Amino acid sequence: MHVDGPKHFCDLTHFKNMTTNNELCEGDMENFVNSGFFCKDNIVPPEFIRKARAYINGEYTRWLKISRRQDDWRIHLLVDLECLDCEPVEHAPLLDLLLQSPNLLTVLEALMGSKPSGIFYNQVAYRTPLVNPKPSIMDYSVGAEYHIDGQANCFGTRFPDPWSVLVGIALVDIESLDMGNFTVFPGSHCSMNWANYPAEKRNKTLPSLGDPFKVCLKAGSAVLAHVLLPHRGGKNILAEGHPHLQNIDYNELPNIPKGTREMVFFRIQASHIDYRNPHRSMKLLKSPMSEHHHLLNRLIGAANLRGSSEDSDDVQHWSALIVAE
Repeated sequence: MHVDGPKHFCDLTHFKNMTTNNELCEGDMENFVNSGFFCKDNIVPPEFIRKARAYINGEYTRWLKISRRQDDWRIHLLVDLECLDCEPVEHAPLLDLLLQSPNLLTVLEALMGSKPSGIFYNQVAYRTPLVNPKPSIMDYSVGAEYHIDGQANCFGTRFPDPWSVLVGIALVDIESLDMGNFTVFPGSHCSMNWANYPAEKRNKTLPSLGDPFKVCLKAGSAVLAHVLLPHRGGKNILAEGHPHLQNIDYNELPNIPKGTREMVFFRIQASHIDYRNPHRSMKLLKSPMSEHHHLLNRLIGAANLRGSSEDSDDVQHWSALIVAE
C-alpha cells in the first residue's frame, strides 16, 4: 500500500556528476550472472542510514494506522531521477539512501551498462518479531514459497516487472538467520523457464527450488538482485529470550520494536532500456541475461586471458547465455 509523506527537494549532486566507470569486480559479476545476486558492504554512508531510520520512526505510527500491511509500505512509484530537481518529492530521506551514495550509483551503472534512469517503485520492508512464535511457524518451508516481482502475483498479467536490478539496503545489522532475512533461491533466475510463472503463481503450482539462501547484511550494506530472481521475506522469530536480541547494539528508536529487520528496497531502471517495448518481456524470459551481455562478455574475456582449463565450463555456460537470445 502506498503511503504519502512530506515533500522536499532532493540533492542530485552525486547523480548529476556521475562519471562513466565500468569497474565492477569479477567476483560480483560472477555472483550476479551465476547466482542472480551479490552484496556490497558499507556502500551507503552512515549519515543517511541514520536520517532514513529517524524519518521512518517519525512516520511509523501513522503508517500503521492507514495501511493494510503492518510491515511493508510502498513509498514511490515511477520516479524519473532526471526530473527530481524540478519539484519536491515525498519521502526524500529515503531517496537519499540511493542518491547520496555515489559508490552505489557507480556499481549500478557498471552492473546495468548505463546510468540509472528511474525507480519503478520502492518500499520500506520491515519484519517485526513474531509474538511467541511456535515451532510450526518458525520459518517458511523450502521449495515453492517465493515470488518474482510483477502484477501476476496478485492480479493482471504484467510480468516481468519493468525494472532491471533490485537494490535492498539494510538500515540495521541483519546478522541472525532468524531476523526475517531477505531470502533468495540462487541461480533460479537463469536455470528455470519462467514464461508460465503468472499462471503457476495463481494456481499455486510453482516448482520447488530447493533450499533458499538467507541474506545477512550489516547496516549500510546492500544486496543487488536480478529482476527474475525468486525471493521472499523470512519470518522474524527474535522473540524475547532469543540470544541475538542481547547482541543488538544499534540505536533503538522509540516507535520501532527491538529486533525489527529494517530494509528499504529500490527497483532500478537503466537508461538504455525501453521498458514500454512490448517485446522486452518476451526477450527477457527467453534470455534472462539479455540486459547484461556486457557482464558476460567481460567475464568471458577475463577467463580467456587467464587461459585456464578450470574456466572452460564457466565460459561455455556464459557463452550459452548469450546464444540463448
